Amino acid sequence: PNKVADRDNSTTWSEGVDGFGHNEWIELDLGEVKTLKRLDITNGLVNSTNGYKKNNRLKEAKLEFSNGSHMIINLEDNNFEEQEIILGEDGVETSFIRLTILDVYDGDKYDDTCISTIRAYGI
Repeated sequence: PNKVADRDNSTTWSEGVDGFGHNEWIELDLGEVKTLKRLDITNGLVNSTNGYKKNNRLKEAKLEFSNGSHMIINLEDNNFEEQEIILGEDGVETSFIRLTILDVYDGDKYDDTCISTIRAYGI
């Protein structure tokens, strides 16, 4: 799990279960309550074009926060860059972010769902 927070796109997190990982999740512990304004997610295995297409990528996910709120997000396919997720006009106060896999873009070869990085930005 620490590979999504290492700011290194040559590493990746994969859900590691049979199938595409429906309802599997990863949680980032912020250590204290912070006001977050956005997340940047680098979707898929982006260290090579070949690996990106061979593995699953997030299509739809649920974000949950320690204040009890949640939101459904949709990510683009064929996007090797960070995708910006705005967490509301005023942001969200939370001590963690839990991302749960709801749907994926299918890989050409493997059934592993990969995320390269998740970055949280606050006030």
